[in-house]
Amino acid sequence: NLMRIIRPITFPLFGLMFFFFLSVVFTGGEYTSINKYLLLSWNLIIIFFYILYIQSSNEIIKTSKFISYYSGILATLGIIIWISYLFGYEYIVSGREGIGFIYKNPDVIHGRLRLFDTDPNAYGLYILPMIFNVIGLQAFYSSIGNKSKLLLVIILLLMLNLIFTFSRGAFISVILILFFNFIILMLNAKLFENNFFRMTLLLVNIGSIIILISLFLPDIINTFDYLMSGYFSRSDFIASRYLKWVTALKIISEHLFWGVGAGNLRNYMDYQSHNTWIELFAENGLVSTIFMFWIFFIITFKSYILIHDLLKNKDPRGYILLGGLNGLISMIIMMCSISMFFVIYFWFQIGYVLLMMYFFKH
Repeated sequence: NLMRIIRPITFPLFGLMFFFFLSVVFTGGEYTSINKYLLLSWNLIIIFFYILYIQSSNEIIKTSKFISYYSGILATLGIIIWISYLFGYEYIVSGREGIGFIYKNPDVIHGRLRLFDTDPNAYGLYILPMIFNVIGLQAFYSSIGNKSKLLLVIILLLMLNLIFTFSRGAFISVILILFFNFIILMLNAKLFENNFFRMTLLLVNIGSIIILISLFLPDIINTFDYLMSGYFSRSDFIASRYLKWVTALKIISEHLFWGVGAGNLRNYMDYQSHNTWIELFAENGLVSTIFMFWIFFIITFKSYILIHDLLKNKDPRGYILLGGLNGLISMIIMMCSISMFFVIYFWFQIGYVLLMMYFFKH
């Protein structure tokens, strides 16, 4: 089934790997670039084996349940650690370097949950698809009259974990995904008879807007000051990202076609770009980036058509696919503020959606 499952993206995926390889060759074949190419290849091999393992629609639903229960265990651990931190257990706190459950530095008055990762934003990227995958599964069970209180608890715990990361990139992703779902809901109002899906969308919308306003109001004010005076009053989210993006875009203009080589951007700007897609463009060139976004377009377009058909035919599996698609798109959005192209769980989410596209259709 492997070739049939990945058929929608076979050509752009081959193009991505081919031009990625050419970029490595034409930029000197440095060790860092070769290592990145091998890492990407290894990620794809693992995902291919996962795709070969899944043989039916029922196994996809079992996978979704496993993801949900694993997410619940992880989220519970995150809440326990956060409560421990509030009660002053400083041994779980560490700085930016090394392993620690909570990230705290002198620039913030609160700790940021990062669990076993080295960056709260990276942990937020890890949590995002879990939230939407579990919401999709809960909507599925709700549609067949088998509501799960456990899944509702897991969704709440995951949302709290995401909030405790204080990752504004993650919050932006959630709100844009909610807007994406709102548009789908308006275009297909008759298809969404699931009250759980409607109420979840409404409540999370309200909560996210409140959080967004509270976190970004200083950034909005400072950005306005910058536009008026050309000076940032503090190192905020917009300022820190904006200056790095501009620097990376200048490098892109000088190395448009082949890029500077995978993993080499930091040799040109001394720090990461905090944008996966700008970094991909800068390091691997124009053609590789086009093929990557071609993959995204194909998956999003074909998934949307299939979701519409499934829900039109009263097939609740459409909610599971919608949850998986939301998880993937949320990662794509958040990766505009963090450099995480080579993490395995991003490619797992792509494989997960491809599996649903194939088995739910056939």
